[in-house]
Amino acid sequence: QYVCVGWAMTGNEPASGAASELTMTVTNHATLTWLWATNYWLDVTAGAHGSVNADDGWRSFGATTQLTATADQYYHFTNWTGSVASGDNPLDLLMDGPKAVTANFAADLTANLTPHWWLASYGWTTDFENASSGDEDEDGAFTWQEWVALTDPSDSGDVFRAATDLGEAEGHVVQWVSRAGRSYAVYGWTNLLNNPALVADQLVWPQEQYTDTTHNAEALMLYRVKVVVP
Repeated sequence: QYVCVGWAMTGNEPASGAASELTMTVTNHATLTWLWATNYWLDVTAGAHGSVNADDGWRSFGATTQLTATADQYYHFTNWTGSVASGDNPLDLLMDGPKAVTANFAADLTANLTPHWWLASYGWTTDFENASSGDEDEDGAFTWQEWVALTDPSDSGDVFRAATDLGEAEGHVVQWVSRAGRSYAVYGWTNLLNNPALVADQLVWPQEQYTDTTHNAEALMLYRVKVVVP
């Protein structure tokens, strides 16, 4: 974007000005020069769970624009991407061309990778480390394990478990409670002295059971269902 920033004139009056128009009386030869500046467009984006203190708009060529990213509660700023790759915050951005930058944010986590925002949703707002390693509802699962399974850490009746049944002739049926945003794998074996074999993986909600037809001839099968955060 080119912007008129004024004029300069020799041989007549007024000699200079900072507007885009002027009034003069022509009395003799004179030279009028219009002065122009260049602006570049700045595109600012805030990723999920945060904000940036600047809006999109034109910035003067050669100017430095300071951008400050602010994370939401229970999140933190990680880096800028786009026209620049930087971890500085605030970021002093030199406008020597059109720029597009994005501020990225990530969740605050405990040492066992439990998000603070998830713990806060169940009432914990301080001492997140101890909260994640405890078992408030005494259901045998640590709070961080309930995050992985997306079960309710305050409800002893909501805990991740698998159930099996002989099923029909086509195979053994393994059942579990499935949650959106998690992936499940089924392992099976006939002897606890052996390592379990992977029967099926990458099972996702709403699937909540799997029929093992590979081992349908086995009278007894042991199964384990593993839940992971993708």
